[in-house]
Amino acid sequence: MEYMNTDSKLAREKELLKRWDWITEGLEYNEKLDTSMILENSYQQMVKEDQLEPHWLENNILNEDVLTEAPVVSSAVGSNVLPKIMFPVIRRVFPELIANKIVSVQPLTAPTGIIYYILYQFSNSKGEITQGNEYSANPMQAMPGYAVFYSSEKFGPFEATMSGLTTVSTGSTVTNFLGTDTTQFSIKRIEVYNKTTMMAVATTLNSDKTFATGTGNVAYEASTGNVYLKNGLVADGSTVVVYVVYDQEGSKKIPEMEFSIASQSVNTTERKVKVRWTKESEQDMQAYHKIDVESELVKVTSMEMNYEIDREIISFISDRVISNLSFLHDWTNDAAGSGNNTSGNFLDRHRALAQKIYMAQAKIAQYNRLGAATWAVTSPQVGALLQMLPDWKGEIAGNGATINSAGLLGGKLQVFIDPNRYGASANEILLGYKSEQTVYGSGVVYSPYTSWMTNVITNPDDFNSVRGMFTRYALTMCPRGQYNYAKISLLNYGV
Repeated sequence: MEYMNTDSKLAREKELLKRWDWITEGLEYNEKLDTSMILENSYQQMVKEDQLEPHWLENNILNEDVLTEAPVVSSAVGSNVLPKIMFPVIRRVFPELIANKIVSVQPLTAPTGIIYYILYQFSNSKGEITQGNEYSANPMQAMPGYAVFYSSEKFGPFEATMSGLTTVSTGSTVTNFLGTDTTQFSIKRIEVYNKTTMMAVATTLNSDKTFATGTGNVAYEASTGNVYLKNGLVADGSTVVVYVVYDQEGSKKIPEMEFSIASQSVNTTERKVKVRWTKESEQDMQAYHKIDVESELVKVTSMEMNYEIDREIISFISDRVISNLSFLHDWTNDAAGSGNNTSGNFLDRHRALAQKIYMAQAKIAQYNRLGAATWAVTSPQVGALLQMLPDWKGEIAGNGATINSAGLLGGKLQVFIDPNRYGASANEILLGYKSEQTVYGSGVVYSPYTSWMTNVITNPDDFNSVRGMFTRYALTMCPRGQYNYAKISLLNYGV
């Protein structure tokens, strides 16, 4: 997607939607817009390759018959066969791709482009947070992405063992945020707790850290951020927990977070396949069954390429699931202490599996700090187990060739059935998160560019007809995108 201001972007989208409305009618807005972009890219490629006359679409857009009637002649420069095959194929296949349901779809307008993702950052250093840290809070984050007291008036906790006049070192934690100029802030109080009893200790501020003057028993040093405890405040040898509390009222020292849309450059990859048929089969199918062999082969081949992309996306995600979000579940392990705590009946085993799914679903939320898993992809066999659950809504249906939406588990988890999951992947439940509110809320971005095909070429050796299919796209894992996915590998669950 090219970056542009909001007005220009909306105007371009409106023009694109209107231009392709004759074939995208009935789609939801996002799918309609993405499909229109793929159609436009493919159309421009046809014009560039001299497969269509310039302005072919503009010249025929008011003539629906020209755009939609079935092709009856082999393709040549200026003929209608290419768009009459490719446009319906794109319209039929692209909105059904699993990518539209489980990852972010950001079409490209060129072979190389930019994808976007949401970035949350802290604007200043406070406590465990350093300016520029990204908000995530997941346990795998090397740099802290979360602090209990970031938005509060507190700093801490700091610990020290009492020994006479005791210094509680805060390092630069406090001064990094407040600075050393006390005219810019004021300290409200110093909280002290006995770590053993966790009882609060009565404290009053003193401006003199040596306590030679004044009546207070705690002092704060602005130049270092250190806290000083008066001898006798707590018995020597006791460990104290200390918090520095500053006054936020009217202060310019306010914690801050930033929201931005970050970008990443991507390059497209490609898929190619050839379609071949004999002139005899073309003539026979037309004469006996009124079937255009070329058109049918192109449709099937194009759909096959897109279904392969579906499964590439699923494998791409599965291969990048981190070990902390990869789980095993033995369906027959009925032990109460170490297993599923079931009595060996099927329904209890199904419920134990559902519980494992719910726990993995929730753990994704712990890692991505955006939300629990919203979708799952399973094999038909595993999907059959899920149908037995009381909180299952829907049924497994489909033509066996695509990835089908089977239903909802627990009222929220959308389950998709992939009939071509076999081998080790047949035993795997893949879980992932995708935001319902924004196109940027996903760990993986699928960026389609164009789908295109060559003219028909006749082989001079055997007179067979050959046509080439070609598609370009990018598949990208966003930074920290792996924290949006989990998988459960099942053992001993049956067939």
